[in-house]
Amino acid sequence: MGGYSVDAVLAALPADDARRSAVVTLVEKLAGLELIVATTDGAAPSVALAGLDSAGTDFGVEVFEDLTELLVADPVHDVDAMAGWPHRPEDKDR
Repeated sequence: MGGYSVDAVLAALPADDARRSAVVTLVEKLAGLELIVATTDGAAPSVALAGLDSAGTDFGVEVFEDLTELLVADPVHDVDAMAGWPHRPEDKDR
């Protein structure tokens, strides 16, 4: 959000705007995924909330976790000897 508080973003939207709940949901989702964090520095950004008036209401977040195990695997040592990379050995307790 470029340093904007949730309240500042919501203040830029009309009170009956459907995007208000979408913004709150998006911020909660991003915070839950630890992609954004709350700050208390209170620094105000120097630019306007450009483009917010033309934004839609679909602020979805897609999470792809299917490769998580491979991302943390050691490609030299965590490899099945017969199948090779990217197949991990059956014993995953290493």
